[in-house]
Amino acid sequence: MGTSPLDRGPGPLSRRRFLALAALAAGAPRRLAGQPLAASPTAETPRRGGELIVATWDEPISLDPANTALAGLDPVRLIFDTLVVLGPDLTARPALAESWSVSPDGTAYTFRLRRGVRFHDGTPLDAAAVRFNLDRATGSEAKANFTISLAGVYRRTEVIDPLTARVVLSRPYAPFLDGLAEGYHSLVSPAALARYGRDFDRHPVGSGPGVFQELISKGHVTVRRNPDYAWGPPSFRHQGPMHPDSVTFRLVPESATRLATIETDEVHVAEEIPPEEVGRLGQHPRLRILSRVAPGTSAQLMLNTSRPPLDDSRVRQALGYAVDQDQLSRILFGGVLTAARTLLAPGTLGHAERLAALSRTDRPRARMLLEAAGWRPGPDGVRSRDGTRLEVTIHIVRASVQSLPLKVAEVLQAQLREVGIHLQIAQNDTAGLFAILNQGSQQMVLGWRQGTDPDVLRPLFHSSFFGRSPVARIRFKDERLDDLIVRGSQELDRRRRQSIYEEIQEIAMRNALVVPLWYRHAFVAVSGTTRDVSLDGRGQLHLYDAWLAGS
Repeated sequence: MGTSPLDRGPGPLSRRRFLALAALAAGAPRRLAGQPLAASPTAETPRRGGELIVATWDEPISLDPANTALAGLDPVRLIFDTLVVLGPDLTARPALAESWSVSPDGTAYTFRLRRGVRFHDGTPLDAAAVRFNLDRATGSEAKANFTISLAGVYRRTEVIDPLTARVVLSRPYAPFLDGLAEGYHSLVSPAALARYGRDFDRHPVGSGPGVFQELISKGHVTVRRNPDYAWGPPSFRHQGPMHPDSVTFRLVPESATRLATIETDEVHVAEEIPPEEVGRLGQHPRLRILSRVAPGTSAQLMLNTSRPPLDDSRVRQALGYAVDQDQLSRILFGGVLTAARTLLAPGTLGHAERLAALSRTDRPRARMLLEAAGWRPGPDGVRSRDGTRLEVTIHIVRASVQSLPLKVAEVLQAQLREVGIHLQIAQNDTAGLFAILNQGSQQMVLGWRQGTDPDVLRPLFHSSFFGRSPVARIRFKDERLDDLIVRGSQELDRRRRQSIYEEIQEIAMRNALVVPLWYRHAFVAVSGTTRDVSLDGRGQLHLYDAWLAGS
């Protein structure tokens, strides 16, 4: 497995080693978020044929859109289609729905479907299939509604005629179209689902440019070209069947091995490139690196305000002032990832640079706040009050599962020590970590929420999620905050939504509920023989237009 200066076993990062690494990293080159890392290839005439191979980092838990997770979206987005897609500006554009209208009160969407669309089993994709899928996606068995929660707002879908479906909501819901563009809301064949039942995720049938061919557990997923495909979204580069004969997603979980497969031309595309490797791979003569800031929240520390000592806002604020995001980015990522000082990432509705002033490094201010709260420095530099040391625990997944959380925690441990806070690092397996989050017994965790709509903040901050979702990691109840979150999800005017989400972030930051750390990027390496691979507005791999140019 690849290593970096902090890729080692558990244990505290010594002050001497921390400062040495910081000094070495201080001169590292830095790239702005979203800045292109390599020029795109020139326009050429696409060639048909060949097997396009993608090295991916994780195995899909399911190929059923309603029950998959992030790693399953790559094959899902080839096997299935969605009603709408998002353009580069993250606005909805036609896909299976060639047009739509919205009622004046924002509670009904009428979709006009493309004519002649068929699922891979030959059954028609019509308004009845749309109704079936939306009913299913909002039912109790669907598990993958990460970005949009329709269950509380969806009422019914009315079949007006075979090509017209009217979706009725209980109230206006601004993220509705955004959610329909997610792979999780792809349309499956009702007939195939009836045929395969619980085994549908191993026999997925959609209407997309790729037809499911094979899934080998711990090995790969392969889809072959759908020769009848004639309904690709008009905003895509080409229409008709996809260019390669097949696309194979090969599981290569170790990053060092995954990098080796793209550098030796074993694969055409490699996902999840570690940020610290981006600079080196960017100099490779046969590779180009695709980069995009991932929309949603920044990577951040989420603080549980119901557990001492973080129930004291002064301690939370001091913790935020002690963190140096720029130093962390230099040490861990060579400055490739931009240090974050806002909750929402650039490009996400609600992002505002003015809010960065609320998240800054100011260690004298941190020490003053802790003094005011009665925390006095002890002989070892750690503060105490009434015989209790100022200690905070961060719960992370074990380094054997993911190495980055431990590296982040070790840097934060050294930074917090500068103001007299001792950070304890508790490593857990994935199941154990989620059990802690479900109980609400954590003090601090590292996390983020991915999604193109600012409604991703709702499960983080709205009090209705407390106690019923492991995503609700903060547990700070504020009536004004709750009201703004509901209003933001119902407001259809983008300018007013922008203002609402700025205020939501301001409340969260002034109360030190989270500490932004860095803006997440999608980094993908593409071989020199591969053309028209791109990242969409979500930072997800777009392969429909891809083709192989040969050596």
